[in-house]
Amino acid sequence: TTVAVTPDGERLVTASWDKTARVWDLETGAVLRILEGHEAEISAAAITPDGKRLVTTSQDKTARVWNLAVTWKLERTLGSGDLKSAITDRVYAIDFSPDGKHIALGSGEPSRGGEIMIWNVADGKLLKNFIDVHSDTVFGLEYSPDGKHIASASGDKFVKVTAVNEGKIVRVFEGHTHHALGVSWLPHGRQLVSVGADKSVRHWNFELGER
Repeated sequence: TTVAVTPDGERLVTASWDKTARVWDLETGAVLRILEGHEAEISAAAITPDGKRLVTTSQDKTARVWNLAVTWKLERTLGSGDLKSAITDRVYAIDFSPDGKHIALGSGEPSRGGEIMIWNVADGKLLKNFIDVHSDTVFGLEYSPDGKHIASASGDKFVKVTAVNEGKIVRVFEGHTHHALGVSWLPHGRQLVSVGADKSVRHWNFELGER
């Protein structure tokens, strides 16, 4: 019965006698969303100037306001979730590289080993797997601001820093008396902080390798 195009020109909205409105991708022609709720034919539709909302009117004597914000959809899954999965155990930590091209995951079987895996965002391929960084599960990790290192915190009580390109451990910080659970770099990249199940927050100097 009526059509409307979002201000950015990327989506088309159609309203119909079948009581629904549909949101289409103008480039691909794919249906992005089906908006259901009216009890009779939709007679008119309009999109707000900012493109965030759609208003429809119907023979059911109502006007409805819909949120057109982009809906999230699953793009890909890393690992298969079964015994053949490249990820051997539960994943507790995840971080994007600063350029957004890679994803680092921290996992590992409790008391047996902790691993850091790096995946390519574009195609979901496993790029690197550092399996000997820790002797227990990795609970926290974070890329350094320049993307050259990954700091990790583990159930083995250690905080370690690994060079991304070489996979070499360049710093080992010891001091937590229980599981090290999280780690984060300061913005300048010269220091980092960690938290642990020992109820402590510890501040480390990356350049000097000491607390």
